[in-house]
Amino acid sequence: MPYGITIIGLAASNWQSSFGWDEAQIEAIARYWHGNTVRIQVAPPDLFDASPYNTRYLAAVEEAVATAQDYGLNVILSAQYERTTNQVMPNAVTARFWRLIAATYKADPGVWFDLFNEPGLTPVPAAQPRDWDIWQYGGGGFVGMQTLVDVVRATGARNVVLAEGLEKARTLAGLPGHWLTGGNVAYAVHPYFAGAYWSTPQAWEANWGDLTGTVPVVADEWGEFQTTGGSCVNKAPALVRYFLSYLSDRQVGLVAWSLLPGVLIRGNDLDDPTAFNSGVAWTCKPANPGPKAQGAGQVLRDYFFTHSVPASAIT
Repeated sequence: MPYGITIIGLAASNWQSSFGWDEAQIEAIARYWHGNTVRIQVAPPDLFDASPYNTRYLAAVEEAVATAQDYGLNVILSAQYERTTNQVMPNAVTARFWRLIAATYKADPGVWFDLFNEPGLTPVPAAQPRDWDIWQYGGGGFVGMQTLVDVVRATGARNVVLAEGLEKARTLAGLPGHWLTGGNVAYAVHPYFAGAYWSTPQAWEANWGDLTGTVPVVADEWGEFQTTGGSCVNKAPALVRYFLSYLSDRQVGLVAWSLLPGVLIRGNDLDDPTAFNSGVAWTCKPANPGPKAQGAGQVLRDYFFTHSVPASAIT
């Protein structure tokens, strides 16, 4: 199972100058955080801002992957659109992206493909079957996840592919009957806390936990830190530990987000994790990027230490 951290440099507007910081994070994930995996966010529109594609961008992706593997890490490449077109589902550019990436890494099972970050369709019960149909087969200008799997497999690549659920990857409810074909498919969730609807064992079970005995499920982005955003909950110090136990019991891998000040680390020190400080009340307030930042960093590092196995065991 993958255990690791997401890095965002190649999905940022300054990707050309971010590699030094990306490399430092990759090294820290392997050395200090006890990870076996790094999830690297990449932006398909940046790959195709030149014809036939941006060779510098592809070279930057290849350099990041090679660096991660030099440190013994497996790699998840994740297609991200938040900074660029901010679209809610894959399109033809996404398919073109995976055709090129899959052809590049089809001989390397240590690279996995996260097909589309946080599909934005938000189903209500009455529309849920229709939305899952679009998720699977496309429609309305969108490309379905099955098409992306087919594109990958047409290159000869047998790499693991990750298909994230709806509601920005919060849920897989409605997935049965919409299974993807093509082999080596896992399903991904981003189970951030956000009020009782997403933050109880009953909610986890209903949204994705009940499928863990049937198909591979990975929590390939998650975190808990002080913020005014909806993902922060007041009962976090106790709930985080219970959540990690829930993942462990169901053999669900976990990739955290991210080595940003105030999220997993305090200040810019990659070896100084956020923590739930004894004697200091936990409250949801604006993020603190400084040396007093609170969050799940230390708990996650301990969890990776006890659960992670070398990348060679994954591949």
